[in-house]
Amino acid sequence: MDRTMKFLLGIVAASLVMLNLQLAGVEFVKEAHAELMSSDVQGIESKLEDIAKAIRSLD
Repeated sequence: MDRTMKFLLGIVAASLVMLNLQLAGVEFVKEAHAELMSSDVQGIESKLEDIAKAIRSLD
């Protein structure tokens, strides 16, 4: 086997090991949690309203 084939088989083997560990419940990366403040939501809503007004004015 040439080096390229060995490298690709190594990647496949490592992927399978990591997949099995994930299925077993081992966590490599913690789950991300995002929090939005109420001011952030209001700012997003106002920007969306501005976009909606701009689209309506095109009609």
